[in-house]
Amino acid sequence: MVSVLAVTLLCWAALCHASGSLQITTRTQSLQRTGRIRWSVNEVDQTWNANETAIIIVDMWNQHWCVSATERVGSIAILLNDTITVARQNGMLIIHAPSDCSGWYTNYSAREWVLGLEHVEIPTPKKHVQPDFPIDSSDGGCDIPGCQQGSPWTHETDYITIYPDDAIIDNVAQEFYNVLYWRGIKNIVYTGVHENMCLMNREFSIEASWGWGFNPVVCRELVDTMYDPSQVPYVTHEEGTQLMTEFVEKFWAPSVSAYDLLNPRNGTYMPPPPTFPNQKNAQFPKRKL
Repeated sequence: MVSVLAVTLLCWAALCHASGSLQITTRTQSLQRTGRIRWSVNEVDQTWNANETAIIIVDMWNQHWCVSATERVGSIAILLNDTITVARQNGMLIIHAPSDCSGWYTNYSAREWVLGLEHVEIPTPKKHVQPDFPIDSSDGGCDIPGCQQGSPWTHETDYITIYPDDAIIDNVAQEFYNVLYWRGIKNIVYTGVHENMCLMNREFSIEASWGWGFNPVVCRELVDTMYDPSQVPYVTHEEGTQLMTEFVEKFWAPSVSAYDLLNPRNGTYMPPPPTFPNQKNAQFPKRKL
C-alpha cells in the first residue's frame, strides 16, 4: 500500500514543477562493417519531458584522497551548479549521490522525503557484456605521486547547492530505485566522478539504471576520470576521460552536452544566478508537505 507521504509527494511534485520539454541531442557510436570496419558517431535529436528527467550528481565530494581529483571536482562543480539551477527551473529532478555521506544530511528535507518513500520491488536487471575499460586505473588512477588512498570525504562539495525538493541518496540501490519510481523518472543524466569508477560501479550507476530499463546518458562536460597518464594507453588525463566517454557511448549509453540543459532550445532560458567560490551548501527552510 502506498504511504500518504508518497502520494503527497507525487501530487506536490506535479503542482510545483514545470512540465516543459527538453530538446536534447544524444551521441552514440556504432561499429560499421561495410567497407573498412570503423566506429561511426551517431547524433540524434530527441524531445524529453522535463518532469520525467533527473540529473544525478555522483560522488562530487568535498575532498578526495587524490589532490588533483579534488581540484578537478572544483572545476566541474561551477558549471554543474549552474546547470542544475536551470534544470530545476525547467522541472527536472536533481539527485545528489555523495556515497558514504548520508549522515551529514540528517534533517535535510531532501534526505527525509527520500527515506519516507515506500519501497518498490527492484526488477531483475538485464544482462550486459562489455570489454575492458580503455584506460588503466589499477594503480588507483591518481596522477600526483605520494597521495595515500583513503576516504577523507564527509559531504558533497560546497560549490553545489542543495534545495529541499532535490533528492539526497546514499550508495543504496533501493533508495535510488524508489526515487525514480515514485517521481516517474525515465531519463537519467549522469554527472560527477569518476566515469571509470563510481559512475559505472555504484549501486546507482549507469549499469544499474540501464539494467532496470531506464534511459541513462552521460554528460560529457560534467564528468571526470581517475587516470594516471603513465598508465595504458599513455595519453593525457583529458584524453583519457574522452576515451572513457567514447567507451560509454559505444557499449552502454549515449552522451549529451551540458549546454542542452544549461541553455534549453525551447526559448525559456533564464540565466542562473552568479556562483561564488566556497558558497555554503544551502539547506533552505523545510516546506510542509
